[in-house]
Amino acid sequence: MTNVLAPTTLFDRIVCAVDETDTGLAAAAQASVLGRADGAFTLVAVAEIFRASRAGWRSTELAHEIELESQQALARAAAVSPEASTLLAHGHVANVILHSARRLDATLIAVGAARPPRARERLLGSIADDVVRQATCSVLVARACDEPVPGRIVCGTDGSPESLAAVAVGRELAARFHADLELVVASGGKGIDQKGVRPLLPEARLDSRPPVDALVDGALCPDLIVVGSRGMHGILSLGSVSARVAARAGCSVLVVRGSGG
Repeated sequence: MTNVLAPTTLFDRIVCAVDETDTGLAAAAQASVLGRADGAFTLVAVAEIFRASRAGWRSTELAHEIELESQQALARAAAVSPEASTLLAHGHVANVILHSARRLDATLIAVGAARPPRARERLLGSIADDVVRQATCSVLVARACDEPVPGRIVCGTDGSPESLAAVAVGRELAARFHADLELVVASGGKGIDQKGVRPLLPEARLDSRPPVDALVDGALCPDLIVVGSRGMHGILSLGSVSARVAARAGCSVLVVRGSGG
């Protein structure tokens, strides 16, 4: 069984990836709101200067530009999250963020949802996809919005321990931010015990569609979707509900995962 973090510790130690995009800034703003006043919050900008080697005679100039962009992104994020510590690192973004999260014993990674423009990365998946699939802690995939504080939260559940942990987190956030909370049980998925779920979550709404379709439905108009993760990583996570919701949703998604993966 997944060792799911208690809601009271989920936001204690946050590592947030920042870049020059609007979603990178949204990740910093939303993570700042979610974080504990007495918790640890680290903003990490990664300068991928190794990419400059492809530029030939312009490689030195391009490496400087990449470094400068990362410094500016870090400064911009720090302006909206002044309580955070900052780190400028070098390497592949997803690898550095995952390594930093392990080193800092992070309980949550925040990352922007924007896909990079490079064709190869569009094919293999975005940095956010990589982090969601490989992280051993919970992950916030942030999308730009008008306000960093969620006013409406949708939480998917199937009665499993992992999804019930997500429900607990959704309830905690709804209480903290005085937000509306809707619990959704998608009966079109596999392994749903509707009779077992109903006594546990009598207020949950049943939806006949598969979980991903039910949760990313734009008609729900959520500011945040909360889903549990069964702890699959790497290639095993390619078909997971949490990874697919994080990739397809039109709003920010919080994937709740245990410390043990």
